[in-house]
Amino acid sequence: RKVTFGESVLNLPPAAFDYLVVLARRSPDIIDYRTLVTEAQGYEVNAEEAKELSKWHVYIIRQAIEKDPDQPQILLNIRGIGYRLVLD
Repeated sequence: RKVTFGESVLNLPPAAFDYLVVLARRSPDIIDYRTLVTEAQGYEVNAEEAKELSKWHVYIIRQAIEKDPDQPQILLNIRGIGYRLVLD
């Protein structure tokens, strides 16, 4: 469970790591909140709960990979749908 991003090794909590794995596997596709939670955490929740659960993990991932987490360029929120990881 090791992630490198560019030249940096990222230290992510286990759940955030699992979210990043799901996002990376499906990049550059948009992943809806429910699918993200189901694949990363192994259980199903309603859409609103999935949105809230994923917010925290995405926040942690953005702190690790974005130059400016407040203006994300890599891990994008697709309003009302989910997230998209954009890698070159």
